[in-house]
Amino acid sequence: MEESFVEFARNARARGHDVTLFVRTPVHSWVTAELDACGARWEPILDLEASLFAGAARLRRDFDVLLFTLLPLRGRLSLQGALAWPLRMIYLDETSLPFDTPQPGALRRLSYRMMQARLSALACCSGYVRTRDAQLLGLDIRHAEVIYNGVNTTRFAPTLARASGPPRVLTVVNLIRDKGADVLLEAFARLRDPTVTLGIVGDGPERRALQAQAAALGLAGRVTFHGLRDDVHLFLRNADVFVHPARWHEAFGYTIAEAMASGAAVVSTSGGALPELIEDGESGMIVPPEDPVALAVAIEALLANPDLRARLGAAARTRAEAKFELRTQVGQLVDLVERSARQ
Repeated sequence: MEESFVEFARNARARGHDVTLFVRTPVHSWVTAELDACGARWEPILDLEASLFAGAARLRRDFDVLLFTLLPLRGRLSLQGALAWPLRMIYLDETSLPFDTPQPGALRRLSYRMMQARLSALACCSGYVRTRDAQLLGLDIRHAEVIYNGVNTTRFAPTLARASGPPRVLTVVNLIRDKGADVLLEAFARLRDPTVTLGIVGDGPERRALQAQAAALGLAGRVTFHGLRDDVHLFLRNADVFVHPARWHEAFGYTIAEAMASGAAVVSTSGGALPELIEDGESGMIVPPEDPVALAVAIEALLANPDLRARLGAAARTRAEAKFELRTQVGQLVDLVERSARQ
């Protein structure tokens, strides 16, 4: 995700625009180095949010367009932007929600519509998010644009020959309940081939519980928790099957797009935007969420059929290049900012 922000800054600077990123700290050193190299600035967002009216005055004085994402539409930054008239505001919605998210009341839906009236543009990272914003939040989406998230299809790319050894199943996941790693462990325990290994890349509050679950299922010697990594692309290149077992409604699914770009055979659940990324049976396989039996059947089908894995992986790579290439998607977002600035 940081790479997307860096590419946005690089693209906008190449078009002659001044760019400032307000971010949470700490910031990776490679991010600051790339921003410095392209002439963009970055500042801690807490400094901007410290004073509601001073922050609004700063936005009004120094900027023409405010693009905000990964923040609530009814949050402090959006309120500052609303106060900073005539600053143009664009909201990019990339929010994933649990399956059981309650329908907001009439007053809250009205507040969303009032905030939307201040926006010059609404963008969504998937068609699912666009539809959800209309149904759940009551937003007017007639002019909302769908701009998929982008991945670096050069870094996330197939390898000519995967590493030898036992079949490898991989997931890259935030270890929270909504991501469904526990369901994957249940499915993995059902696989009949005892030589298959499972790699879990990522960390989170459920890690200890998942390690205990793996031990209870007799999988401790076949499951490896790799923690947080910055070389995920290398794991993906050597995975025989990539699994995304999410319970919740994914707004997009970065790791799926990265796995597809890497030419991996992907098994995903069907929540939210995931069926937009994967064409079931063509560029991956889709199963219901919270169904370890269906998940195990899909994984075994891929492990047993190298030709099927190769066909799905090749189609996934082609689809990722066409739909999710980083520079193309970021370019669409910069186009939207420029149109808003001209309004």
